[in-house]
Amino acid sequence: MAKSIGRIKKVSVAIIEGDEVVEKKYIIKKAGLGKYKELTGAIGELIGFMPQVLAQRGVEDPHQYIEDMTIMDMLDLFPELFGYGVEQLTEVVAIILHEDEDFVEENIGLDEAVEIVEAALEVNNLKGLVAKVKNLMGEVEALS
Repeated sequence: MAKSIGRIKKVSVAIIEGDEVVEKKYIIKKAGLGKYKELTGAIGELIGFMPQVLAQRGVEDPHQYIEDMTIMDMLDLFPELFGYGVEQLTEVVAIILHEDEDFVEENIGLDEAVEIVEAALEVNNLKGLVAKVKNLMGEVEALS
């Protein structure tokens, strides 16, 4: 269960070690610029599968859908995106948790991966960032 504390969020994951289940706690914190670049690059690769997911859903105008989508719409698409991009999801979760990809592949389930990505999106205020980027794009288009 994730617990919000401003710039950080705590996430607990049940890890199987031998014959025991051990609870491992992670603190998901706001990414610095270097980590943010790495994280957004990995998320970008995952998002690259969005046209396939939207086509599968029967969305007629994917460009407009993407432009109008909210953070909740994006979270709704994640399970389907993960189906196309398991390697990218593994990379994203590894970056967030500061673990290697082999550890993530062996120990993190899909439900936990979704919770971890959601926590990272929240503490990094990607919803607010998307809104700011859309505003800037509108201003740039108005200048053209």
